[in-house]
Amino acid sequence: MSSSQFDDLLGDLGDSSGAPATTGKAGTNGDLGDFDPFGPSETTNGGGGGSDLLLDFSADAQYFVVVVVVVVVVVVVVVVVVVVVVVVVVVELVMVAAAAIVVVAAAIVF
Repeated sequence: MSSSQFDDLLGDLGDSSGAPATTGKAGTNGDLGDFDPFGPSETTNGGGGGSDLLLDFSADAQYFVVVVVVVVVVVVVVVVVVVVVVVVVVVELVMVAAAAIVVVAAAIVF
């Protein structure tokens, strides 16, 4: 999108400098006025947390997501390693049992 198209879009929106400031409260005559159902916006100073939003993009939420992903990856790796070890042990036991059967059969025949 070129700058002229962007400027055209901004022109369509009009001048926002004269827009009234929102107070987060209903008008005195019962109309909705500039009522904000979620209340006034909180300012964030990078302290993280405390947001009532459905998706929280604070630093604490990002660290929580990273911790959850790391825990899930570690659990998956541990499960895969355990499954591989169990399969190897079972295969070894089957091979030992087959060798024992061959030895017993050879002893009986000869």
